[in-house]
Amino acid sequence: MWDGWVECAACKYDLSECTHLKAGSLYTSPWEFTDMSVLEMRVALTVDTWESVVAFYRDGLGLNPGDIWTDMGKGQIFAAGRATLEIFDPAHAAAVDQLEVGQRVSGQIRFAFEVPDVHAALARALQYGATLVHEPVLTPWNDLNARVQSPDGLQITLFQGMKKE
Repeated sequence: MWDGWVECAACKYDLSECTHLKAGSLYTSPWEFTDMSVLEMRVALTVDTWESVVAFYRDGLGLNPGDIWTDMGKGQIFAAGRATLEIFDPAHAAAVDQLEVGQRVSGQIRFAFEVPDVHAALARALQYGATLVHEPVLTPWNDLNARVQSPDGLQITLFQGMKKE
């Protein structure tokens, strides 16, 4: 169980004593540096309806487009802010689905995007081809979560951190 104490992966100090963070170094998070750091994580989707899926992630979800390739088929990179990888066992995945949707619906992969305004993000996603799975609900961890299915069939959670009262 997490006790609230986190050490910097680079110097092994408690974050309140971390020299990397105090020095304003490149490493702004204790999770950004280890001896075997991953510098970037990419998820590659293979889809049959490339144009509509690109429009959904670009215009519907507001991801920033990067490089595009057209010499051997089509490919597009999108910047999606900071990335984390969550690994759930089936019981935890079912619990999250139950909270957000009321039943188990997502497959092995579900995207989750933190947004500044979940209602505006939901409206935009629906406008660009998403299917509503569930209206926004307040979770026990005080996020406002909405669930959609993308045009390519992936479950996507849109979430907004709510202010603690």
